Amino acid sequence: MPSRAEREKHRMTALCLGETLRRARLRKGLSQEQIAHQAAITVRAYGCIERGVAPSGQAANPTIRTLLLVLDTLEIRVHLTLSSSTDDETGQLSTTVRPVAWPA
Repeated sequence: MPSRAEREKHRMTALCLGETLRRARLRKGLSQEQIAHQAAITVRAYGCIERGVAPSGQAANPTIRTLLLVLDTLEIRVHLTLSSSTDDETGQLSTTVRPVAWPA
């Protein structure tokens, strides 16, 4: 189970991502409905990503596929790196995706 600090970091990341997507969408003059349709996801799903909050109230956590579809629709180019590590105590493998370059 993630620590409180890890959950807070995830929440802040989700909010930052959502704000970045919202700004990009507004710059293009598009609605959430238009982005969702073009990315082949539901309006509800896109709205959750943009707000950074899932229906459960937790931080939004879109799949990589969904995120890449949205980024492609908004014509946002990022370079991602994947890194994996294993918890020494539990042996659990965790993978982290980090943007290397984010649009200005």
